[in-house]
Amino acid sequence: MIKPEFTPDSELDLEGVIKKYYDAVRSNALHATRSENDAADITQNVFTLLVERWDGLERDRIGGWLFAVTRRKIHEHFRAASKDVAVISIDNSGDSSGIDLPMEDKYFALRELDMEAVKQRVLSVLSDAERSLYDAYFTEGRSYEDICSAYTLSYSAASSRIKRIRRKLEQSIKDNSEILPVLSALSVPVIMKIMFNGR
Repeated sequence: MIKPEFTPDSELDLEGVIKKYYDAVRSNALHATRSENDAADITQNVFTLLVERWDGLERDRIGGWLFAVTRRKIHEHFRAASKDVAVISIDNSGDSSGIDLPMEDKYFALRELDMEAVKQRVLSVLSDAERSLYDAYFTEGRSYEDICSAYTLSYSAASSRIKRIRRKLEQSIKDNSEILPVLSALSVPVIMKIMFNGR
């Protein structure tokens, strides 16, 4: 079986970018929300924004931009849902103290630091080669097949390197938990899910 050649984002037109990333964006939204309808809404919002911003975007960074927008739309979804729950609780009992916010919203309530700075601190343990592979898998959401083709790796080698990167990131989260308070409030798997597209 011949694998399709990987096409860099910079060589794709708008339709090509949508075809390339649609399933990955929708999959991330579905993984986070567990709702087909919510995932469809988030995906539509992401690609509507892509169309609106297309002319001003850097073509070689489209993948990272799309998944950053997807994360933001997912976060907005959970914040809106939490506000709805709060309104219902207050209307029914006059007391909102018993509200159990979703994990994603607890994360936002706890956030006192700029999360991009936190993320870069966690990522600082990666070498340049590891960072490139991290961007391809965690940020852009490429499949193993794409990564094997782009980096001339066997499937087992790609899998092994990504697992090694994941272990380094998990250890970096643990090592930084005391100096980055927002990391100490959640478990490592939850932080990985939120910070790295659920992968």
